[in-house]
Amino acid sequence: MISAGDAFLVPENRAGIPSHFYVIVTSPLRNGGKVLLVNVTTWKDNTSVGLDDTCLLDIGDHPFIKHRSFIAYNCARVTPVSAIEEALRRGSLILKQPCSEQLLDRIRQGLLDSPFASPKHRAML
Repeated sequence: MISAGDAFLVPENRAGIPSHFYVIVTSPLRNGGKVLLVNVTTWKDNTSVGLDDTCLLDIGDHPFIKHRSFIAYNCARVTPVSAIEEALRRGSLILKQPCSEQLLDRIRQGLLDSPFASPKHRAML
């Protein structure tokens, strides 16, 4: 069963769209079978001006994180759990190790603090 803190990778597709790492922030039990996903994006010091530095991640925060990254709250999206489960069955998503409670708490706090987060998304916590 999908739950808050689960993490997955959307692999690079044939069109060359790069892979992305996502974390499920909310419980499907609270939001009618839907969850809020946040995207983990590479932080590039020379090009990240104006990007959201509310929740920066470093090596060691999660086994998948290989370099400084950030949570792109402006790219968060609401998705039905059924769609995630179907994509996992098809192999369109690759399940990764879940986030620690500490990391999930940081990501959630960032959702509340980020100027880039949608009020609609904050209300899902």
